Amino acid sequence: MRDYFSVIIGGDSFDYKKPDPRHLLSTLDCMKADPNRAVMVGDSANDIEAARAAQMPVIGVSFGYTKIPVSELNPDSVIDHFEDFFAALDKITSRF
Repeated sequence: MRDYFSVIIGGDSFDYKKPDPRHLLSTLDCMKADPNRAVMVGDSANDIEAARAAQMPVIGVSFGYTKIPVSELNPDSVIDHFEDFFAALDKITSRF
């Protein structure tokens, strides 16, 4: 997987876990990425809460494991398939 990702972070990589925003911010720091230009993609309340706490836009995916429909968690955008990702990203990043 390392051929596809610059950093791989799991739930046990830090002493804190989502929805603590430090999980996202520390991951971005490991990537040397600008948090002001980041977007979270997630499928759970913890993902969306972490993004909100980090003041990061979030795209919710409807095909995740959450029992609550992701649209009810109020992400900035919801996609139903990965092919919808870039259109949602364009919409969100137009705010940057």
